[in-house]
This record gives sequence, structure tokens and C-alpha cells, in this order.
Amino acid sequence: DRPFYDLLIMVQSHASHFGGRQAIRESWMGYSTSRFCQACRQRSVRTVFIITGEKHDRAACLKEARQHNDTFVPDKFDQASNSTGYAETIGSVRFVLDHFSFSMLLKIETNSWVFLDRVLETFSSQQLWSMSRLYGGNFAGTAARADDVKWKEYTGVDRYTFFASGPNYVLSRPLAEALASQGEDYYTLSNEDITIGLRLLPLKKNI
Repeated sequence: DRPFYDLLIMVQSHASHFGGRQAIRESWMGYSTSRFCQACRQRSVRTVFIITGEKHDRAACLKEARQHNDTFVPDKFDQASNSTGYAETIGSVRFVLDHFSFSMLLKIETNSWVFLDRVLETFSSQQLWSMSRLYGGNFAGTAARADDVKWKEYTGVDRYTFFASGPNYVLSRPLAEALASQGEDYYTLSNEDITIGLRLLPLKKNI
């Protein structure tokens, strides 16, 4: 059976960024078991590193995975260098969907810092745990005039719709599953965050 977590934090990390992963292990990642994080006692949280990179880096990352119970190297690891940012991310999303059960997925990158107590308190105070179709992040100013020429070609409009800007955002499991089920027939833009917003556009969701 797949282990269940209220919040699964997926850190998408290039193989060469071991220092960044170690810094996370030695800082905010340990807060989930800290006596100072009262919100952490009420919700189950796990942080995992999903590794991408070149084929020759695989052996070193597998060694890291054996040493730490938080590092995972997908089978399609060596294809990442030829992938778009979105393709790389959706590959990671499919991996965690196959290996973990969770209510919410927080996708971040190695240089991100998570104030875990604030995140959990916000989920509780705004009753986000009950939103089965949650798409969360920084939407400020994203409905601006599009600078990606493909956007207008694909949509027929010259302004972006709302999307969570940047590499950090929250997806409820149903939305993560919906994205993971989409195939090559869907449009993909050069920016991961805009592509996520575009592919979620026709779906019912809470923003």
C-alpha cells in the first residue's frame, strides 16, 4: 500500500544539486518533527526529492537514495536533459502519484524555502484541506498581456489567464491526476507555470 500524507512536498532537483538537497535536510525539512511546530502534529507531511539530470549522474544519485529515505530517481531520469520544464515536472508528478497517496501536493525546487508551520496553518484557517480541486500559488499580476507568441496562437487571446507564477504551487490530488493523465495532444508552452495554468484552464478548480 502507498503511504498517505496530508501534504506531500515534492522537491524537483537536478542531480548536481546535492548541496541544495543537503541544505534542505539540515534546515526547514526537519521542522515537521520539531516540537515548535504545533501544526505539524495535526497533519502528516513528507518531503521527497525527485531527481532529474544526465544519464552519467544516475549512479551517484542512486547511492544518495540508498543513504537517505527521501530521494527518488525515476526510471526516465536520463531523459530530463531533453525535456521541457513542463515535461520534466509532469514526469515527477506522475512518479509521486504512482508511489504515494496524498491530499495535497506542494511542488517546489531546491532553492525554495518552506515555512511549514505557516503553510499548514494557512491550509487550516482557510479550510483548504476540504478543497478537492485546489490550485494554489502566487496569482498576482499573472493575467497580463502575453509575451509568449505561442499563447495567442493556441488560445486566440492576447492576455494570459490566471496561473500560479513561478516554480512553487499547490495541487490537490485530483488536479495532479488530471494533469498527469493529459497526453501529447495538449498544448505546451516554454514556461512550466504558464503551461500548468493553460492545461488547468478547462477544469473546475478552486484558486
